[in-house]
Amino acid sequence: MLTRRSVALGALASPFLSRIASADAAKPLVVFLGNDQCGFCKMWRAQSEPGFKASEAFKKVEYRVVHPATFEAMLQEASWPEDLRWLLTDFEMSDEGAQRGLWTPRFFLAQDKKVVLTVTGNDAWKQKMLPAIDQATGTKA
Repeated sequence: MLTRRSVALGALASPFLSRIASADAAKPLVVFLGNDQCGFCKMWRAQSEPGFKASEAFKKVEYRVVHPATFEAMLQEASWPEDLRWLLTDFEMSDEGAQRGLWTPRFFLAQDKKVVLTVTGNDAWKQKMLPAIDQATGTKA
């Protein structure tokens, strides 16, 4: 039986629960795209990835890696997890994807299934991507 109190408590809890759900849904997505042939990708994985994984920002993002064996396989749909194929499609349709699709290491920052930023190279990771991730998560490097 519903009482005034249970209705009032439900009304108060409902916005709180929806904020929690929307906060999880709005978690920024960071994707590292590389391959086994790329020496700069190996360097990033050895030098920068461990620090990123230890950061406060890392705790606030969804981090995914697409890392097939070859450059050619990077842009093949079969190399991408099914839930990330939208990102590959969007990237291939962009000017950046058409002109520099095989440049690596490549990093994507997306929110609500929209690419916010994509950069290539270890310097761009440090100078552009990390600050963008910090801004998206409200953290500092």
